[in-house]
Amino acid sequence: MRSGEAWNLEWIDVDFDDKLVKISPEKGRSLELIKICDKHILILNTLSKNNPKIFRGPLRHLPDRLDGKGLE
Repeated sequence: MRSGEAWNLEWIDVDFDDKLVKISPEKGRSLELIKICDKHILILNTLSKNNPKIFRGPLRHLPDRLDGKGLE
């Protein structure tokens, strides 16, 4: 997932029951569904859901790619 795609995630993009995240296209890419594990669900559940967007603040705080490294 590209950092901009992660930054644009909204809570409606996360299917907690089926453990899927809908990635909106960026830079000509097509819509993508990715499977997430129980640990990622637990992490997401620690975040505030008071805003439609999952992440807030400057985009520069995210790495260029979120490829699963450092999530363990």
